[in-house]
Amino acid sequence: MKAPPQSLAELLATVRLALPLLSGRVRPEDSVRADWVAQLYSDLQAAHPEAGPHYWATRSWSLLIWQPAYLSVLSVHLSQSLPRLDQLEQDLKPCYVAGFSLPEHLVETGSQSALIALAGQQLQAIQHSSLAQLRQQRPFSAKLAACLLADCLLSALMMLPAIDARWSTEQIRSLADEWLNACGLSKNGGLHTIDLSPKKPQLALDRKGCCQHFRRSDGELCSSCPKHPLPQRLQLIRQELLQE
Repeated sequence: MKAPPQSLAELLATVRLALPLLSGRVRPEDSVRADWVAQLYSDLQAAHPEAGPHYWATRSWSLLIWQPAYLSVLSVHLSQSLPRLDQLEQDLKPCYVAGFSLPEHLVETGSQSALIALAGQQLQAIQHSSLAQLRQQRPFSAKLAACLLADCLLSALMMLPAIDARWSTEQIRSLADEWLNACGLSKNGGLHTIDLSPKKPQLALDRKGCCQHFRRSDGELCSSCPKHPLPQRLQLIRQELLQE
């Protein structure tokens, strides 16, 4: 097994190699950044006026939490370590969030289970603070927020077999339960196993909340959207996977 990174910079390089969009950097010293959630919400409102406030708030939330979720999962399972997320500063792009910085610090190391438990604590804290920021723009459901965070965590876990084929479906399902429990999200998401005979079965998200993308003029319901009846949803997911 790969030895844990000796520095934050090495951890960030490992994560960036797996997912280039998740590009972190070490900033020279800690800083306090002004709240930018209002700007993100305003940008989405201006870009998609037809979509309405349910979309603007939901998309803002998804963008707020995707990097902390993916960073946590990939750090633990690719680097056997975990950075501190309480000082994470994310980079705002036009209608998007990608890139981040952290102050220099010693990353946490330990057993996989211990790191997942610690990550769960950190992500619950981020969920609480980010939700408070978003609610300054518009009321937003804590339940939907939890469902979308669960989807991010599970999507990150589903990347692992593509990075290293030694990850099995059974391992990912087991890790999914452990991560959801650690984050207090056991009722907010899950995984389907999709039969693709004669191909190998694949995992897919069992979503519990809607991302609201269908509200955009160019949007539609995702194949895995819970607004679809379950039999239809599973068939749509299967068709999509077979086309890949």
